[in-house]
Amino acid sequence: MGALSFTVTTTSAWDTKNTATSGAFNATRDNLLNLFASSLAPLLSVNVPILFDFGTTGLGESFGDNSTRDYSVLQPALLALAPNNTVQASAYTLALLPNVEPADFQIGSSTFILIRRPLLAALGISPGTLAQNSVVISNSASLDYTHTDGLLCSGSTYSLWAVLAHEVSEVLGRLSNVGQQSSGSFGASTLDMFTWASAGTRNCTNSGARYLSADGGTTHIYSGVNFNNSGPDDYGDLSASLGAFNAVGSSGVAFAVVGGASGSTLKAADWQFMTLIGWPLTVAGSIAAGLSSATRGLMQLGH
Repeated sequence: MGALSFTVTTTSAWDTKNTATSGAFNATRDNLLNLFASSLAPLLSVNVPILFDFGTTGLGESFGDNSTRDYSVLQPALLALAPNNTVQASAYTLALLPNVEPADFQIGSSTFILIRRPLLAALGISPGTLAQNSVVISNSASLDYTHTDGLLCSGSTYSLWAVLAHEVSEVLGRLSNVGQQSSGSFGASTLDMFTWASAGTRNCTNSGARYLSADGGTTHIYSGVNFNNSGPDDYGDLSASLGAFNAVGSSGVAFAVVGGASGSTLKAADWQFMTLIGWPLTVAGSIAAGLSSATRGLMQLGH
């Protein structure tokens, strides 16, 4: 296994906000990045450069480093990861990822799969030179970010931890291309390869029921919550406010993490989301994802 690391840069606007909060913005950001680095285990070591800034769109937005690969390149890489944990073992099978690319993946008739460069390294595929990624948090005066990582929030008070986790996970590959919202004629993303309308029926469009499943649509990873199918939110966001990787609603981010400020993590479903789109998990990550001890043993031995 390789290692995931980050190179962080900031703008003067971010630095000013961090100083005004006695360093809370940097501390929350660094705790979160350390959590990702200790929970995700790319096959190739990868350093992800991220610029942190303030902007005016929603609660936050991300700008990631996109690439594409043909399905014939990604499919064997995914199949090779199947022994890593039970989520990948269920999803990475010839039944769900056959040798011939499913027509559902060919959004706009493209055979290329949209993928973020850090996720290529996770799969053991050289990502090339990584460009600068950006995470932008809203600087609206009407928003009040809490800085205690595990706090339950309501009203106009939001968890900075949850918003940052949401955006950083997009930089790491949690994105959808069902609405052709990315430039170019790319096909499905790795996320879209595991979205379903019902058991046995894929849905790689931005209409109708579409949910995340590792077993061909039989089980919802997010307990029956579907993906968002309308703008301006991302199609890789979920349609209910249940935490960091779900769409953030007007009532705030509820139960954004598990644990307090010194031991925060993400929901088991969030870690299952990350490993389903292609990230192997460390032993700590597999425990957080609620995976079996037998699977964690395989990972610890490096299989």
